[in-house]
Amino acid sequence: MAYLQLPTRTTADTNTPGDINQLQDNFDALLDGTQNFATLSATTVSASTVSASSAITINGATVPTWNVESTSSVASATPKGNYNFSQYNITALGTACHFVEPSGTVSDGNVLKIRIEGATAYALTWSATGYEEKGATLPATTVAGKQVILGLLRNDKDSIWDCVAKSHEG
Repeated sequence: MAYLQLPTRTTADTNTPGDINQLQDNFDALLDGTQNFATLSATTVSASTVSASSAITINGATVPTWNVESTSSVASATPKGNYNFSQYNITALGTACHFVEPSGTVSDGNVLKIRIEGATAYALTWSATGYEEKGATLPATTVAGKQVILGLLRNDKDSIWDCVAKSHEG
């Protein structure tokens, strides 16, 4: 097995990413003083400890949470709105469907994507207190055999989900 030998330190220490002294310092930090790699410790987290809605922080930055839900068909749809990013899929709509206001404690700017598909055209209705057209219309029906995808943003100023994008499969 071949090992990489780092060049020797120089007298000029610029502390830039390409500075050999900085590279040597970073490499030395991985060693435990015996020329063996130091043992790194990590906290083990079980699946029951972290859920999709848990806030995760890495180096002081919060990682956005997301959620994906899928159902084959439903007459009354309630997407979850309490995630930074949510996707709600209806994969085989088989009846008319009413969308009620998304559940959960929502935050301004949360994103909700809704994808609906089915073999037959069905009526769609939308809660007047939950959804509003802002740049894109909320569909009144599906198209047989085609997907419709909606992009919605939470608007806390108006306490509603704004429909800002709509795409029908061609």
